[in-house]
Amino acid sequence: MDLVFSDIHADVNALDTIIDTVSNTEFVKKYGSFSRIINLGDLLERGIYPKEVISKLNSLAKNYPIFSVLGNHDEGFLSGKKVSESSFESMDAPPLRRPQMAKNFLQHPGPDPSLACIDW
Repeated sequence: MDLVFSDIHADVNALDTIIDTVSNTEFVKKYGSFSRIINLGDLLERGIYPKEVISKLNSLAKNYPIFSVLGNHDEGFLSGKKVSESSFESMDAPPLRRPQMAKNFLQHPGPDPSLACIDW
């Protein structure tokens, strides 16, 4: 089974809740365990814990293949550009910028193809 999510927006508590839920014994009995993770975009921006979200995914990547689409909020955060509904707190969060983070994303059909890659 694939674990598919989107719109974490640098909220490490939301990501932890998802992982805790799908790892729960009752959930696994009913639906099975997941074998890979697919993020459909917007891991970063809006929230104030981008480093913690990325750290959690890096930890998960030791046991599961992870595929992540670069969302518009991810691209905005990585390039330092404000996106709709950006928060000042998010933009002031400890910076994660290209190329350090961009290597972890598949490119969405946006304007900057230099951010494309799938390698966690």
